[in-house]
Amino acid sequence: MGDGDTIHWPSYSSYLDIEPELAFVTGMENCIAGYVIFNDSTVRDVQWPDFLALTGPTRCKDFDHSKGIGPFLVTPDEIENPMGLDVDVYIGERLHWKGSTSEYSAHPAKVMEEVLKVFTPLPGTIIGMGTIRFK
Repeated sequence: MGDGDTIHWPSYSSYLDIEPELAFVTGMENCIAGYVIFNDSTVRDVQWPDFLALTGPTRCKDFDHSKGIGPFLVTPDEIENPMGLDVDVYIGERLHWKGSTSEYSAHPAKVMEEVLKVFTPLPGTIIGMGTIRFK
């Protein structure tokens, strides 16, 4: 999903939560090629029951049109400090979320170091940093 696309509310849920994350896109030779905003949608009212069932993919995170990125890829040379970005998310005309990447406990480069201990991402892999805290 991208800028302007519609996130569809699943029929089995009554509580849809949309949270912004800073994400980075991997490049050649395991570098950070750029940064994007990642909107992570979760249906909170089915999250806990699905987690307790442990039956595989969960309906709380894995539903059609549940993730959005963009609309821009910002390269590392265009941004002085990825840990100092203010984030405002609007749904229509309403402010939905306000926060800052300064709330993250680890720099994206450190996250990439940890990722590389587990797997080697292909160029173009998008890695979310977790929800930006609401201020």
